[in-house]
Amino acid sequence: MKPFNLKAALLGEPVVDNLGREVVIAGYNPHAQQHQRVTGWVRRKGIDGTAMDFVFRSNESGRTIAGNQLGMAGVKHEVWINVYPAVAGQPVTVYAYPSEEAANRAAGLGRVACVKTKWEE
Repeated sequence: MKPFNLKAALLGEPVVDNLGREVVIAGYNPHAQQHQRVTGWVRRKGIDGTAMDFVFRSNESGRTIAGNQLGMAGVKHEVWINVYPAVAGQPVTVYAYPSEEAANRAAGLGRVACVKTKWEE
């Protein structure tokens, strides 16, 4: 989770709470009490599986009255990498593709592995 960014959140960038739940920012009122300036809700499922919304209020830094912390959701990436052996002291060569199928189509002679890797920014 990246630090909360009010401007980005108001522009619709994904927000999560410190428990990893998706947060929807409803609005910002700079004239409200300090700990109630940002309003939104957390999407979660109830015990019976129905959708429930938990309404919250926070300050501009994303700290809620209950002590939870809001933050910006990381951008998730996934690529498939074709790996080739090092040649004559050169470093190992790798090429990244958006899918396993694309990596397999582009595979050249000597490929030693096709590996899926994920990361979050």
